[in-house]
Amino acid sequence: MDNVIRIAASEEENNLFKQMHQIRMNPLALIIRVLQIESNPAMMNDAMLEEELSSFFDDLENSRLYDFQTVKGAKEIITSKTKACVDLVKKLTQSGKTVIVWCIFVKTILTLSKLLGDCGISVCKVYGGTEDRQKSLDKFKAGKYQVLITNPQTLAESVSLHQICHDAVYFEYSYNLIHLLQSKDRIHRLGLARDQYTQYHFLETVFKDGMRMVSLDEEIHNRLNHKERIMLEAIENGGLEHFTTDEKEIEDILWSIGFNKEMFK
Repeated sequence: MDNVIRIAASEEENNLFKQMHQIRMNPLALIIRVLQIESNPAMMNDAMLEEELSSFFDDLENSRLYDFQTVKGAKEIITSKTKACVDLVKKLTQSGKTVIVWCIFVKTILTLSKLLGDCGISVCKVYGGTEDRQKSLDKFKAGKYQVLITNPQTLAESVSLHQICHDAVYFEYSYNLIHLLQSKDRIHRLGLARDQYTQYHFLETVFKDGMRMVSLDEEIHNRLNHKERIMLEAIENGGLEHFTTDEKEIEDILWSIGFNKEMFK
């Protein structure tokens, strides 16, 4: 079951979002930088890591050729989305629940780990820099941690957490259907007890764009759900649907949240 949580961007976040409309940038980089405004604007000062870039889209051709220019001067802040994530995880763990939090950026994993740790919540981090991933996962499965923070490009397809964890929080999520389906599958398996629930919490930042409210997260989430329905229908009909993200699709996503296509490099 999906639980969508809409979060109003702060004045500072809305100002940054507005500023992005004035910068000429390739559309792929622009999507990523907007997502960073939601998580921690200071990340816009840094270059993209290859493992982070590879997680965003379904087989995007020539993604390595894109110019992921930095946006200097952005300050580190605790964003509205970050506060909402911490509050949600606190609520879930206080109810005795074990939680997995899905991120994309390594810096986000480290930031959330510290903030939750400061609240007295035991956290396990699994990402590219984790030395012994299996040992960390084994401890989480054994109940020694309340929260696992990870990203889809690190957590292997074969990892099963459905016996220990039933709540997944999507803090950052990519435009990659396979990653979404695999992440959902980490805490859900056929044959679960009838009284056992599975809850997916999607955090969606909402920006003010003139007289309307827009959300990149919502747009991505809706499109992923649409792709999932198409894939499931194809499977039921004995076929197999393969998705490849092209540049036009990325531009359409940005256009839907108020970006002028004339500003794309």
